[in-house]
Amino acid sequence: MNELTENQQRSLLLLAAQKGLNPHEIKSGFMNELIGNKVGVKGAKEFISSLNQRIQEEAVALKIDPHDTPAFVLSLWAKEYIVSEIFKDRKRTKEEVTKDFLELHPELGTEDKEKFLSANPSIVSLWLHELDNAEYPCLNYHDRANSKIREEDYMSALKFIERGLELAPKEFVHLFLQERAECYAKLKRIEDACKDLESAIEIITVNDPSDDFTISGIRKDLAYLRLHQRWKY
Repeated sequence: MNELTENQQRSLLLLAAQKGLNPHEIKSGFMNELIGNKVGVKGAKEFISSLNQRIQEEAVALKIDPHDTPAFVLSLWAKEYIVSEIFKDRKRTKEEVTKDFLELHPELGTEDKEKFLSANPSIVSLWLHELDNAEYPCLNYHDRANSKIREEDYMSALKFIERGLELAPKEFVHLFLQERAECYAKLKRIEDACKDLESAIEIITVNDPSDDFTISGIRKDLAYLRLHQRWKY
């Protein structure tokens, strides 16, 4: 999404004042409110439509262009919520996943469905993947981070990992710490990598002390990094 214009920045200040938030927090606060209220794609689109009259009213009251109004800024963020797929960050039922999916791909509900599927053969796999991760949206970021790691784009992977950690329940935190440790190691941040592996071991020991296989594997990775750290030159 494009950055806000100078006039839209003024509207952002108005929104922040209304909510009693720091201007730098207002957008994330809005996004989190959508997630917290379990707003899906259809709900976001309906919200955008509901802003049309408010945009015109604010333009008249504030004597500014409609595209510079606070309501228009909210509509931009709601569109970003859909386009950037942040809506997937909310915990969803399988029914909600299907509703979101059909709202994004309306062709699946038409007579041209077969033609659409033929032109987009991966669409069913994507749908099934979203169904699998419905209960734990953090896993979407785990998968995205893994893809970036395979591409050796470690900085992008770290961004996905950080978001995944924000959403992850305690039983999944160690997965993201291991991913982040791998990125840190590739970026030559060995000490940071070791700290993450140590934290992962502590978490598993508390949550599932019988998982000797995972703990043993992480300890081997940690030992390798410590050896590398001692003998680097």
